[in-house]
Amino acid sequence: MADAAGVPEEDKAAISGYNKDDCASTNPQAATPPATVPPPATTLTAWQALLAGIAAWLKPKADVKPPLKLNRVVKLGDTGEDVKDVQRRLIALGFNDVVVAGIFGPVCQAVVRKFETACNLSPDGEVGDLTVMELNKGVRLGTQDQPLNPPPLSAGDKPPWYITAEKWIGFHEVGENHGTEPFIAGAKCGKLGDAWCAIFANYCLETSGFKGTRSATARSFETSPEFTKLKLPALGCIVTMWRGSKDAGTGHVFLYDGENSSGVRGIGANEDDQVKRSIHERSRIVGYYWPKSAPPPKERVIAVGDNAGRAASEV
Repeated sequence: MADAAGVPEEDKAAISGYNKDDCASTNPQAATPPATVPPPATTLTAWQALLAGIAAWLKPKADVKPPLKLNRVVKLGDTGEDVKDVQRRLIALGFNDVVVAGIFGPVCQAVVRKFETACNLSPDGEVGDLTVMELNKGVRLGTQDQPLNPPPLSAGDKPPWYITAEKWIGFHEVGENHGTEPFIAGAKCGKLGDAWCAIFANYCLETSGFKGTRSATARSFETSPEFTKLKLPALGCIVTMWRGSKDAGTGHVFLYDGENSSGVRGIGANEDDQVKRSIHERSRIVGYYWPKSAPPPKERVIAVGDNAGRAASEV
């Protein structure tokens, strides 16, 4: 067992000259070791451990007051304010792939595992007592260098709303179009039970500082004064599709990030009841749209491999 500085008990004993297994001798001569006895062999190791403890103490710290307190083990599928507290703490410690939404989804689980691995804990993806203890130490272990989801082929900068969408890949609805409360609140449109592809697109835009259509209708982007139609696609642009017939007004919406011989690829919601990257039929694409409040994009077709996604089932 080591003390708070990271020094093993046996090595600390070596530094102080005391060993817990020593006891008073009945032989006075045995009580005084010869002057020629060399220093304990563990002294160097002890100093190394002490220096390591000091180095750990000097690592950048984050504000962890008040300490995180949980009344349960927080795990995949959980929702609530305690989940938000965990997500805020992860971000404070440098794990910026997570979103403060109060839903413990697959992305949040992956971030917790990443944190646990950095802390030399078993990466079970659940926030129990040991993980809370590490979260409360305040040591910044995370970085923003590696996103959880692989980016598409380079084609200019990712717009902020696309980065937000990437963080939600893997989120799955609860029941029939439920569990989407954070998206509804952030999008400023829709209600529980609504098809949520447009709600999600608006959520990504609004929470990134860009006004959406504030409509739960997928094809609302086609007529919104807040958006302009592009001649060519661009990374992260809003793509609308028709369903039933082109004039019916019903359809689907997603964020573009490439295309291949199978169709047009992008990140969308309510696809197989989740947020995912999928391939869509090119013949059903209505148009590509961009928020007027954002800088003009780099318009171009982004080529991706033929196995870089699979067809989606939209609802």
